[in-house]
Amino acid sequence: MQKSTAKKIIHSHNLIPRRLGRQLLHAIENNLPMHPEWPRTIDQKQFELYKEQYAQKSKELNNAPYPRNFILYHLIKNRLPEFSWEIQGTGKIYMNTPRIHGLRLSLASLLFCKLDEISDSLLDKKYRCTKILSKEVSRILSDVFNKIDVIYPDEKAMEKIVNWICAGLNQETLTIFSPICPDYSVEATDNPACPYRHTFKSLGSGLGLIAQRILTAIPILIEALTHLGLKVNAVIGIGDFEAYSDANLARLNITRETFLERVTKSKQAFESASVIPMDVQMISDMLGGYHHWLDIYRQFTNQLNTGNFGASELTSEKLLKIVAKRKNLYDRWYGEKSLSDHLPQLMSQGAEYAVLGWMIAKTMKNCVVLGADNDAMSPFYSILQSVPTLFLKRFYC
Repeated sequence: MQKSTAKKIIHSHNLIPRRLGRQLLHAIENNLPMHPEWPRTIDQKQFELYKEQYAQKSKELNNAPYPRNFILYHLIKNRLPEFSWEIQGTGKIYMNTPRIHGLRLSLASLLFCKLDEISDSLLDKKYRCTKILSKEVSRILSDVFNKIDVIYPDEKAMEKIVNWICAGLNQETLTIFSPICPDYSVEATDNPACPYRHTFKSLGSGLGLIAQRILTAIPILIEALTHLGLKVNAVIGIGDFEAYSDANLARLNITRETFLERVTKSKQAFESASVIPMDVQMISDMLGGYHHWLDIYRQFTNQLNTGNFGASELTSEKLLKIVAKRKNLYDRWYGEKSLSDHLPQLMSQGAEYAVLGWMIAKTMKNCVVLGADNDAMSPFYSILQSVPTLFLKRFYC
């Protein structure tokens, strides 16, 4: 960008010029007083607060080595959740900062300027489709996506989410549907990015990892949507149909009756732990009983096995990529196999997701799926018709 253009943007949006910015940051870092010639637009209380926060963070680090401006990044992050940075292996830092007309804002402007009306939200920077939303809506969504730690979808998938939001803004009632797996056993790993993995050696009767994630995320999401004036219902589906798998029962060494007793207790545990009203049901009950679930499941199994992937845009190549993402889990569950040999397991599970998509299409208007399992399975919800999906980042593998 040309200097003349940048200067016009800085002037028209009351941003902080480079020289003043350097002075401000130097004073914060070195606990210096405000300079009498600084403009009145610099809030003194804000300035003093940043000095205190800087000193406190510096004390916490206790002279540990850190990159230049590292503490300032934390101060900005506290103010702007969408701000982020990444330290590469070479030590170089890449920042994700708000921009105004393509101009990346300085650290001083990020700290002191009022950006609510002039800077793009994270969603507006990532997607074209969010431009139809007001800046307030985009900012609130950006904030809540950051808080619940979503996996940001591609443009086409995000467009479905935006359309869902627009339906709510038009006074239509929205539904969030979250499927919950039974409380299968897990074990700790040495991987901080994925601290747990399922072992499937036993079945508990409490809250599994997915249930815990959903219990935390849905109230935050609904609070944000309610703040926007939207009417939202939450529906939770417990995967009780997995009790009818003979392979599951054999692996867990329990009877079907015991399996169903434990998922019933998990349902009760979820209801007790929820801080907001949620409609918690067994998935087979939502479909009129297990035998009806089974009829629909068989129909989708046959459809998928003939290569008919409906409205999902799945292909044989995409199926193998999904298997690759789930191979570690399938190896633990079904024994170590090649990708192609795991395809039957994927088709079986894909049909289960397709049943849920069928149920949503038939019984739930304006519904989005909020998932905490593997986002690679999302296309299977759309075998019958397109279903909006949003997935949370997993802490298990």
